[in-house]
Amino acid sequence: MLRRTSRVSFGLAVATVFAGCGQSVSDSSTHGTTADIAAITAAFNYWEDLPSTCLGLMNTGSLKVAEVSGVGWAIATFRPPSDCVKNLNPAFVGGPPRTEPISSIAPWGSPSPPDGVFERLPGANWRMNQSGGFPFPCPAPGGAAPGLHNGALPPPVLAKFNLKYAPDCANVHYPDQPRR
Repeated sequence: MLRRTSRVSFGLAVATVFAGCGQSVSDSSTHGTTADIAAITAAFNYWEDLPSTCLGLMNTGSLKVAEVSGVGWAIATFRPPSDCVKNLNPAFVGGPPRTEPISSIAPWGSPSPPDGVFERLPGANWRMNQSGGFPFPCPAPGGAAPGLHNGALPPPVLAKFNLKYAPDCANVHYPDQPRR
């Protein structure tokens, strides 16, 4: 599974996009339920494999949730807790314990808040399938159709989130859909 290391906020593009493709789209995009927030935050922390002292907190208002053809989709950004620290072993036997600064703990060291693309199959839990990366959003790499397990949001989901594909993505094929 590929993971992008640079990150960008999801609040980049606002536009009306094509929502066709023959897929059914739920009536409204929401900011998720309390259960969605908890499950998506847990999926982010699991994906990033963060130390228990630095578990991510979802940025207020960043969560967008939609359902397309029975599959739940979500995007959100995260921040570290104010007391985030990673304890390290002493540099030498008998030496003092050391801590690692927040700026060197992935994903907290980047200038943009870390983010994620999440999916929920019918009857399953939310899972993170890709970090958002920069630029965001991009179609699936190698010309694969955007969808489950590849981190690319399908055009009907982009429409629900009022986003368009970024114009400067590398190694991708753009589906028939306007770009910003």
